[in-house]
Parts: sequence; C-alpha cells; structure tokens
Amino acid sequence: MTPRTVDPPRTADLSNDRLADSRVRSGAPGSCQPIPAGWTGPGVVVGVDPDDPGVVQVAVPDFAEAVRAEAAVPGADGLRPGSRVLITTGTRGGAWITGILDASARRVAAREGSFARVVESDEGERIQVRSASDELLFEYDPDRGMARLNLPEGGLEVAAPRGDLTFAAGGAVRLRGDTIDLAATSGVRLLVHDAASRILSALRLGRSSTRLSTKRARIDAEQGELRVDRGRLRGDRMETRVDHLSTRARRIDVSAETVVERFGSLCRRITGLLQTRAGRVRTRVEGAWHARAKRADLRTKETFKVDGERIHLG
Repeated sequence: MTPRTVDPPRTADLSNDRLADSRVRSGAPGSCQPIPAGWTGPGVVVGVDPDDPGVVQVAVPDFAEAVRAEAAVPGADGLRPGSRVLITTGTRGGAWITGILDASARRVAAREGSFARVVESDEGERIQVRSASDELLFEYDPDRGMARLNLPEGGLEVAAPRGDLTFAAGGAVRLRGDTIDLAATSGVRLLVHDAASRILSALRLGRSSTRLSTKRARIDAEQGELRVDRGRLRGDRMETRVDHLSTRARRIDVSAETVVERFGSLCRRITGLLQTRAGRVRTRVEGAWHARAKRADLRTKETFKVDGERIHLG
C-alpha cells in the first residue's frame, strides 16, 4: 500500500481581494474534493482576517479548499494560525466555527468557557480575560502600563476583615457612581498635604464632632439653612455684606468695648420701654431736633442749662 503524502497547509492570503480565493492543498495528490454542505468536522486555522479577528481561514484534511469561516462561538476572535477548530458548513454556502478544539499558547480557556488571550492590534498587544459569554472582565495594556477591571453585571467587593486596605496612586484617584457612601465606626478624615507631608487642609468627622481646618473656606449655594441648638462664632475680624438682613430673636445680648454704627436712616419702633444707662450722653444734630411726648420729665441733681437765641415756652 502506497503511503499517502500530505502537503502542510500554508498561510492564506487574507486581503480583502483574495480572502475568498485562498486555497490550501491537502489530502492525496490530485484530490480536489470540495467540502459538502451540512458537513461538520475538524480543521486547522491557517490565517486570520486583519480587519475582523472573528473571520479565519481554515484548512480541512481530505478537502482541497481552505474555507473562510465566521465565528459562531465566543472566544473565536482569539484564534491564531495553528489553532484546531470545529467547523460546520451551511446548506446554502458559508461556514461557521462551532467549536474550539484547542488554541495556540496565546489563549487559555477554562472548562466553563471563560478564557484569557493576547490580542494584537496596530496599537500593540493587550492581555484580555473574558467570560464564557465573551464579556470583557480584565484587560492589560503593557505598552501603556494600563490595567482595566470591567464587570458588565454584578458587583465587586474588596474586603480585608482583619487588616488595612490602601489605594495609592501617583496621579488622581477618581470615584464615579450614582451614590458614593463612606461609612466608618470611629471617624472619617480628608487631608490635603504638601510634599513635606504638612497638612494644609483637613476635614475630620468624628463620632460626635466635625472639624474643618483650612486657610480659606467658601460655600456657594442658592439657598442655605443652618440649625444648631447652641452655637458660637469666634474670629479676629468679621465682615458681613448682604442686600437684606432680617434678624428675629426673643432676646439679643451685645457686649463690646466700642460700637460704631453708620446709617443713612435709622427707624426704631419699640412697643415697650426704651432705657439707656450711660456714664455720659452726647447727641449732636446738624439740622432740626424734634421730641414729642404725652408727658415729659427732665430732672437734674445739679445745673440745668438751656441756651439759644430764642426760647419759646408755652
């Protein structure tokens, strides 16, 4: 019996003009059998479409043509020349990859279907980990030094029940989400420091107190409200500028060494008693001075002086 010789498959030309015309010789000399419709069997990948990694050229033993096959299973876009696949031809033409028998060393798959692979592109190589449904879970770009963790569904939990957890970055740390919650049993601290680790600004939230330390603070809001049972405001100098100020209180106590008031006009309405106690009282009026009362009582223990060009009584 004459042994059959098989020519090794050559890499197919997968340019757009010649992708469909690539052929690989295999089988016995002179064998030119086309792959029948509805056929399922193994094949070897001999080329990958550079524009679509999910389209490959597959050489099938005992048949003449290298078949152009499209991926019908997840992970097929990670195939490389030399990977063994299972293909199925359609009754109306076309072929599909319906299984992956093995892959090159650049792809590793788990039994449940998830896999890791190396993806090549014009930008370089990337390492990807994908789920059984071909969803991207993790990606690492060695050229950029960038890693990405992606969870299309479900959540991610990082726990250290008996230790500390540290996130460190030389650049910015960003948190994005519909809601961000920070919960602590002892306290929360937000610190801003310089290169020498000197604290410039700090916000400390304790169990029963909150403290903000900074050189300058500013709050901008359309509306604001502050409610405290007891409050105290301290400072070396305070300045208030408002268009309209309204104060309502049951009692107001003011204690100061000197009070200076400047008004364009000052109107006071007192329904009860207005009482002033002073060591001395001096009133200077540039224009007219009017005083009206139902009764008037002016008393002095010593001299009472009235001086004017004209004095009218009665």
